[in-house]
Amino acid sequence: AQVRQPPAAPSPRRALRRESLDRARVQAAMPSVSVVGAGSQDEDVPLLNPAEGGLGGVEVVDSFLGSDDDQPRGYETSDTEFTEDERERRMPKEDGRFYDDPLWYGKTLAEIRGGTEGAKAEGNKASGEGDWKQANRCWKDSLKGAEKIKDLDLQIRLRLNLALGYVKREKPTKALDHCDAIFAADLLVKALPEQRAKAHYRRAEAHSLAGDESKAMASLRACLEIDAGNVEAQRRLAQLRKAEAERRDRERELFKGLAMGDKEFSAREGADEQQEEEEE
Repeated sequence: AQVRQPPAAPSPRRALRRESLDRARVQAAMPSVSVVGAGSQDEDVPLLNPAEGGLGGVEVVDSFLGSDDDQPRGYETSDTEFTEDERERRMPKEDGRFYDDPLWYGKTLAEIRGGTEGAKAEGNKASGEGDWKQANRCWKDSLKGAEKIKDLDLQIRLRLNLALGYVKREKPTKALDHCDAIFAADLLVKALPEQRAKAHYRRAEAHSLAGDESKAMASLRACLEIDAGNVEAQRRLAQLRKAEAERRDRERELFKGLAMGDKEFSAREGADEQQEEEEE
């Protein structure tokens, strides 16, 4: 019987070309990120490292995090929006590891989960120290990991954190983006009442920061419909209502003064006309 020979191993040149193509795909998706090659050691892999201590001693650098003002890559992208080739690329390889993104290049799903929690912890620590820029950077990377492992509860908590972080950094549009994402269909069904109430409160803070007090009051009322005992929302709504009443009083006084001025002007003009007639 004829013995079937095992397939020949790819030539070094072909293997190198295949790896180069994989690296090129990652680089095209994340142009600001340095790509590590297959076979790299754990310490070469950026962020989401599962070692003890959150980030496992890997320094968080801008080349891996991108601009702080960028949305996390993969933001609000569902599996149904990917092509078949893209979905296949995002699946684990035969070794059970993922190579579709530099944040978790060469990591297993369990390692990605560990790194995701570690990045969240680093963000919480930075926020406690008042470093909201660093906090947002870590939370955004953690959010990306949470989307990868499809942890909806963690996504909600991270988006609430990011909304707060952007309010602290006076970037209301970005804060509103994360609040809006919580009310999207996939996360809304998972969000607890207290999380929805907090999202409405964060919306109110962002609207107020943007100078839109009417929308801020609407968001606070929505918050109180869910959590009627929210003292902070009650206090803030009372402040906004008082400010709104004072603004209307000032406007009425202004219009009243303008109306009185018009009457006085008309009276003087009438008197002048009458005097001119008498002189004639």
